[in-house]
This record gives sequence, C-alpha cells and structure tokens, in this order.
Amino acid sequence: MKNLSPDDRPREKLRSHGAVALGDNELVALVIGHGSRGGDALMMANALLAAHGGLAGREVEQFGVVLLDMKHRVIRTAMLATGTLNSTVVEPRDVYRPAVAAGAAAIVAFHNHPSGDPTPSPEDVDLTRRLAAAGVLIGVDLVDHLILGDRRYWSFKEGGAR
Repeated sequence: MKNLSPDDRPREKLRSHGAVALGDNELVALVIGHGSRGGDALMMANALLAAHGGLAGREVEQFGVVLLDMKHRVIRTAMLATGTLNSTVVEPRDVYRPAVAAGAAAIVAFHNHPSGDPTPSPEDVDLTRRLAAAGVLIGVDLVDHLILGDRRYWSFKEGGAR
C-alpha cells in the first residue's frame, strides 16, 4: 500500500469518504488488515475475490472464515457451508474446527445474503453471540462477522451488535 497515494489507501479513504466509497477489494483489504511477504492487503484481497468469484452473483447463502495468526495476518480462507436462498446452517464447532487445526489465533466469519440486503437477521445476531462465546472458551478471537450484500456489507464489530 506504500505505493498508493494516501487518498487511495483503503483505511484513509474510509475515514474521509465512508464505506460507500470503497470497492469490494478495499473492504476485504480492511478486514485482512495488512499484507504478508506475498503482497499487501489489497493484493491479498484481490486474490481472495478472484479465487471465490467476488462478493456478488451468489444465489444461495455461503458461510466462510478467514483464519488469522497472532498479528492478524491471513493464514487462509475456508468456505464452510452452502445453504439455501435465505439460510445456512453452521454451528460454532464447524466454524472453529479449521481455526484450531490451522493454529489460528483469530477468525473473521463471513456470509452473504443473496437478497442483497446485509441487515443481520435475529439468527445472524444469535450466531455471532454464540461464536464470540465459543471463541473465548477455546482461545480463538472472533474479530468480526461480516454479512455481504449487494455492494454493501454489515460488520458486527462496526455495528456494535456483538
């Protein structure tokens, strides 16, 4: 990101213009936080979006996690469940299993809403609370739970509903 002008860096752009000014890759880069030896957070975000076909165009709900190390660097991303038009069934044990196996210190959970509206359902709120509680018990921090909609997203961390 050092090669980008300060006005084009996702974090600074978010502060000055708000989330609506950011592209999908910039939003994902903010979740990732920072890069690794392989590239900066924006490069990693572009690779993740390319590997998973972007954020839009999913007709059913899909749930996944980004596994993070102690410094919140991405270890890997795992898609965990594919559901129906309006729901995906996932349990905390399913979410934390790959994190424990990979030795992750933290995770970011994410899923999409095919309707395009990222507003959390009561089930989303309940799942997030259960994930946070389970993470405390096993020592893996839930950094955030993101709901991806049509060019918009909901962050439980930003929304304060965690």
